[in-house]
Amino acid sequence: MFLLDKLLTWPASGLLWVVEELQQAAQEQQAAEMEQVQGELRELHLQLERGELTEDEFDARESELLDRLEELEAAAAAQEEEEEEGDEDEEEEDENEDEEGDEQP
Repeated sequence: MFLLDKLLTWPASGLLWVVEELQQAAQEQQAAEMEQVQGELRELHLQLERGELTEDEFDARESELLDRLEELEAAAAAQEEEEEEGDEDEEEEDENEDEEGDEQP
C-alpha cells in the first residue's frame, strides 16, 4: 500500500523538490546582488575620499544604489513572509491529516 502511495505521489514530490531548488537559487542570487550593491557603495565612498567624484556625482550614484538595496531587502523580507506562511499552512495540513487518520476505523 505504501509503495503504491509513493508511486502515485512521486510526481508531486519531484515537482516540490524542483520548486524548492529554484527558490533556493533565487535567494542565493538575491544575496549575491545585495553584496554587490554594498561593495559598490564602499567603492563609491572610496572614490569620494580620493577626490575622484564630486559631491553631486556621489549623491546621485549613492541614491541609486541605496534605492536598489532597499528594493532587494524588501523583496527578501516579502519572500521570508511567504515562506513562514507556507510553513504554517503545511503544519495545519499535517494536523488535519493526522486528525482524519485518527477518525477512520
